[in-house]
Amino acid sequence: MKSILPLMMAILIVSTAEARVLRYGFAGSSYYAGTAVTNFDYTTASALLAAANNGDTVQVYPGAPQVTLTKRLVFIGSGYYTSGSSSNTNLQVVPQASLNVILQAGGNGSVFIALLITTSTPTSATVENIVFRNCRFSTSGLSLGTSSIARNWQILRCAEVDFGGSTGSRFENLIIENSLIENSSFINNTSTGTITNCVFNGTINFANAAVVVRNSVFTVASTTTPANYIACSFTNCLFERTAASLPGLTGTANQFSINPNDVFVAFSSNPNNLALDNRFVLKQNSPAIGAGIGGVDCGIFGGPNPYKLSGLSTAPTIYKLTSSSPQASGSTYTITFSARSNGQ
Repeated sequence: MKSILPLMMAILIVSTAEARVLRYGFAGSSYYAGTAVTNFDYTTASALLAAANNGDTVQVYPGAPQVTLTKRLVFIGSGYYTSGSSSNTNLQVVPQASLNVILQAGGNGSVFIALLITTSTPTSATVENIVFRNCRFSTSGLSLGTSSIARNWQILRCAEVDFGGSTGSRFENLIIENSLIENSSFINNTSTGTITNCVFNGTINFANAAVVVRNSVFTVASTTTPANYIACSFTNCLFERTAASLPGLTGTANQFSINPNDVFVAFSSNPNNLALDNRFVLKQNSPAIGAGIGGVDCGIFGGPNPYKLSGLSTAPTIYKLTSSSPQASGSTYTITFSARSNGQ
């Protein structure tokens, strides 16, 4: 008997030979022809986690239930801003998949890709080496429980990053790159980290964190007292506010009193109904062009790993796959699949 799973792993480019691909939330979805496959498709978190092994990949479908993560897994969605009003057009036909996940130590090392995501941690938990790549966060989508520690987390090319925390919680060695940081407070307590090529577009309060910020644009910086950012260092950043309104801010090659309407293609008005991430493309002759360290552009589209619209890679998306059975018994096995370019 020849299993379909090795074929699926090849299609999805799974890097570890022993790892499997599981589908979560799949239940006869209209954009994926076929019926659910035993030992491949799961509609409850308990069944998924019972079947999954550390290192497995989970393809997330719309409507997937909340997961309390107890294993090291890779969760892959279908991007965001892909449907409805103010969406990025001509990217793909698969609706966005959302996931609500409670992170704990058993899930250390897990990776989340191309998802609309909400996360939280239990009280006094220490969760390490979590990676969010090409994700969009819901309101307070990065929430830490009381006295919990998020250690060595990476947030890469993400949208609407929104932090929430409780008393005593902190990030240790947080890395954020090429991400749009929206809404609410930023980092709590004595957090540490490095932030590169980001756009801050919400009410920002560094809350005594010791953070290095580079090549970033601040459209709003509500650090009401110097104590909020005095331990931080800012290099090659652009600020909407004046230098006088940010006393004690340290760093070099920063620009102040910058009008965001001169920086981005659609900051305060959006006549072309662009998706939120698309609005932060740099305008022609923007002061952010070439203003970063080494002459790179500031903002989410600058640097060696620029932000991708809707969290999608340049690789084509496989959005339909049909087969006659879960397993092949002969020397040939026929499948039909549909793929679409992501237009980037």
